[in-house]
Amino acid sequence: MPLAFLAACGGGDSDKTPTTAAPASSAAAADAQLCQEANKAKAAMGQQLASSANAQGEFDAAALKKVAASFSAELSKIAATGAGSEVATHLNTLSAEFAKAAASADPESLLDTPAITQAGESMDAACAKAGVPAAG
Repeated sequence: MPLAFLAACGGGDSDKTPTTAAPASSAAAADAQLCQEANKAKAAMGQQLASSANAQGEFDAAALKKVAASFSAELSKIAATGAGSEVATHLNTLSAEFAKAAASADPESLLDTPAITQAGESMDAACAKAGVPAAG
């Protein structure tokens, strides 16, 4: 299922604002910023994916590769701004999984794996600790 990998990136409304108090430390505030940027990237990826589907809602390998490569690059860029943080580590892991899919002849098979699901869930958990709900 081509849209299955969106589940790896959490769910919910990307326009939500955190419902918890602001993080107390500067490290937590930095992680929260990374998560907010990642949520924006997830929403953009979802839009890019939706616009690349054919009339039957299916994707060809080239379209999936392009979406996966774009998302991977964006996650890496975001992670680089918070090098060393827990969230940045999870962003890099998720980015690496999407990069594998982008480089594959069959990206759909790599986008629907336990590894990508686990990477997304770990990132969402780290963001939740930083006070930022998952968006997708």
